[in-house]
Amino acid sequence: LFWYLKDIIVLLFGAVVIATILHAMTDPIYKYTSLPRKWSMLISILLVSSIVILGTWFAGAEISSEFSALKTEIPKAWQSFREKTMSYALGQYFFHAVDGLKADGGGVLSEISGIALSIVDNVTDMILILAGGFYFAVDPVLYQKGFLQLIPQTARPRAKEALENSVVFLKKWLVAKV
Repeated sequence: LFWYLKDIIVLLFGAVVIATILHAMTDPIYKYTSLPRKWSMLISILLVSSIVILGTWFAGAEISSEFSALKTEIPKAWQSFREKTMSYALGQYFFHAVDGLKADGGGVLSEISGIALSIVDNVTDMILILAGGFYFAVDPVLYQKGFLQLIPQTARPRAKEALENSVVFLKKWLVAKV
């Protein structure tokens, strides 16, 4: 059963990490200002959102220029590779097989569409992780209670203690990483 839910579990774990980061950022804001906790959390969310947006903006320009360079360099490199390997019998066999794959509908276009789909999938996952982290951070007690409802009644106190310890250790681990 867990194998089928592995992607959802990874997304949930990422959201919990984001929520923990937000709480770690909120605590000093709340402590050193006279702002209520909800406003401190809003500031943390805005800071994380700004960092993600600016990082995407700056990295996007670099990634775009790299793809432009690849667009011109890959065909040149492929042609050079093809010319050098066609002088060997094994190279001729290889390119005959590759050309047969292109005739069957494969080729570079299908590879590019696969890469684009992978990029869209990863961006979607990041958006889901950030949104989940924001929701978990705003009202963690609500989600903790909901999660504990999934646990059998007899095991809830132990599960609650494990969750609380996990939060403490995850915060400490994140602070140590920074």
